[in-house]
Amino acid sequence: HNQYYEDKNFGLVAKMTHTLDAKTFYNLSGGYHVTERFSGDGIHRKNLWDYGRPEGNKGSDAETLFRKWDDWFEGNFAGIDTLTGDSMFLEATPTVRILDTVVTDTGTTNGVYWEDTTYYAFIHDDEGQVYDDYLKRKSQYFGIKGDITKEMNREHTLKAGFEFNRHSLRYYNHLRPVNVDQGYTQYGHINRYGYDAWGNETDDEGWRNPVKHPIDFAVYLQDRIELQGLIVTAGVRLDIFDYKGQRLRNPDLPLDPDSLAFDDDPDNNAGDQTLEESDLEDSEAFTRISPRLGIAFPVSDRTQMRVSYGKFFQRPNLEDLYVGYEFMQFQLLGSGYYTDWGNPNLEPPKTTAYEVGVTHQLADNMAFDVNIFYRDVSGLIQTVDQPSTPNSFGTFRNQDYGTIKGLEFNLKMRRTRNIMLDLKYTLSYATGTGSFNSELRNVAWVKGETPKQTAPLEFDQRHKLIGNFDIRFGKGDGPKVGDYYILENFGLNILAQASSGSPYTPSQVYNEPTTGSVSPIPIDVRNSQNRPWTIRIDMKMQRGFEVGNYEIGPYLWIKNLLDRDNVLNVWEGTGKANTAGYLETGAGQVFADAFDEPSDNLGLTGEEKYRIAENSPLNYDIPRQIMFGVRVSF
Repeated sequence: HNQYYEDKNFGLVAKMTHTLDAKTFYNLSGGYHVTERFSGDGIHRKNLWDYGRPEGNKGSDAETLFRKWDDWFEGNFAGIDTLTGDSMFLEATPTVRILDTVVTDTGTTNGVYWEDTTYYAFIHDDEGQVYDDYLKRKSQYFGIKGDITKEMNREHTLKAGFEFNRHSLRYYNHLRPVNVDQGYTQYGHINRYGYDAWGNETDDEGWRNPVKHPIDFAVYLQDRIELQGLIVTAGVRLDIFDYKGQRLRNPDLPLDPDSLAFDDDPDNNAGDQTLEESDLEDSEAFTRISPRLGIAFPVSDRTQMRVSYGKFFQRPNLEDLYVGYEFMQFQLLGSGYYTDWGNPNLEPPKTTAYEVGVTHQLADNMAFDVNIFYRDVSGLIQTVDQPSTPNSFGTFRNQDYGTIKGLEFNLKMRRTRNIMLDLKYTLSYATGTGSFNSELRNVAWVKGETPKQTAPLEFDQRHKLIGNFDIRFGKGDGPKVGDYYILENFGLNILAQASSGSPYTPSQVYNEPTTGSVSPIPIDVRNSQNRPWTIRIDMKMQRGFEVGNYEIGPYLWIKNLLDRDNVLNVWEGTGKANTAGYLETGAGQVFADAFDEPSDNLGLTGEEKYRIAENSPLNYDIPRQIMFGVRVSF
């Protein structure tokens, strides 16, 4: 019953280039793309009805560490219950855990198998805890873009272009599929548009849950100016973002936007319990102008300097823009749990970028590059709590900002005597008020104070070093033994990466590994500590053989060659990946004493199971992985 993912992607792209004359040409391209995702229970998958648990979803084990699993039972088999279809046993008692599918050489009849005089059968009533979330989404878009370039004279080359994209978005998220057989949950617990209540695609959902069709359009003009070694690239871009959605007319009184107050006046309808189309209005279309400027000039015959400046606007994540209006009404009236939904009036976040770089040619085959960058980002999306009547709700607003600055050093050696080398080091600082759009969801939930001061962002990575070594031999190349080139069509690539750890907020030790953990209590400022460094080396070897008109290339690919335990996440109470420190506390000792005997057929005490839970493999990068493959070229 673990979470299951299924992703599908399909794309078609066509491009045409047409030269009009010696100084003029244009490009025209179009594309169609479809992306689908399903996420749900690992056993029931897309069979929504099978998720139903009218008597309630099974919980966790006695220690609340792991979800319930399916048990096998051993006893004297007494037949099948004709009413329930369950297997019946005399004096049935739990035995060791066995997988659902069991192979035996002894015998099997009607799904029940025997071995000697002991009978086994799987309990038909699925005991496992169902993954209680069911998600479908589908995104289609058609895009077309074109540009034309014309050399006006020796100093000026003009380029103009456009882009247009139209999307079709469908979304279905059943937040309580275990209640699917209870009719009232069919609407209130489903955030959907472009799907019916059962997750089937439809275009007939009226104004409440229609397919969404946002568009974005852009035109730009650029002039490349060349004057005695000085190159200036100046341009301007116009973006139009139209989400074609509907927003609440009055978020403070979403169900009755024209009411002045909530009182006993019979003419005051603030107590309206229904969301109507008249309570909504069309979302705003946003127009943005972005200037761009780049300057490059030689300092010497081996050194070139460049400076650039530009403003960039990015459309928000499309999922952050929309919500199904049946779901919205249910949430506004009080759903019993907290969630946030899309806002079709989000402005496009803005980035202002500055860069200064120098490239120096060390030798005919080697160059060294230094780049200094600074980016100011404003209008980032974040979860907020919107006060309203009858109930407040969570939604998204443009409220976060951040800065990213740093240095990049790059040493490149072009392929020389079969060897190519690329070394890159980055020193960067990323600070801001929020790292991603739902980081402050708990703050919004408890109506707490949002951060006003910047702190290191979760993706802040102070140091990053990447080295890429590649050696290649072509046909008839490399050392020769007799008449045979032993390394002909052979290649070896080694990619080495070393990175400092991302930040986290240290907190008091608490029961972090359990599913029912409490909110942490910070003991230092936000994101003031860092996870350990990670070091990883990947290696790939391949050899090509010509077979007729084909080239057959078997390869060996080893990821994390050194099998290093690279820590990606830590428990915030200890700063370690393999221990949360809870068992060493007084409360942890009470837990260990309460479960000092095995509580299920795993034969493990509570402390032993806890050690497994806190040393989670999800806290680490991949172990060594060895893959073999074959590439065929023709």
